[in-house]
Amino acid sequence: MPPRSRGNLKVTLKALKDAWQSFDKSYRWSMAVSKEPSFTAGQWRNDRQIARDFMYGELAHADAGARRRLRHISAEDRLLAAVVWVADATRLTLATKHLIIDLTDAGALAARPHADT
Repeated sequence: MPPRSRGNLKVTLKALKDAWQSFDKSYRWSMAVSKEPSFTAGQWRNDRQIARDFMYGELAHADAGARRRLRHISAEDRLLAAVVWVADATRLTLATKHLIIDLTDAGALAARPHADT
């Protein structure tokens, strides 16, 4: 695939920057949670919030607050939220990699020299 023009690269760069900045604010689905004592009846939790609580509450840090927020969310919904989060992060990561390659090929980005040179 030929490298993109500099104008297109700027558009792609801005789009990727916007996508990364809105990553945690965007979501694909949400669900009502009303059993948690600190939640009001009918409060909505989106897939990003559930995924974050699942990853920090059960996978990475065993965060007690995150675990508490997951108490009434099924294991299936937790995993679905995490899979969607990882899929979206992977797509953005690959798009960023391709942009770095295109910027390098266009001469707009140079590799940082090694510290030992």
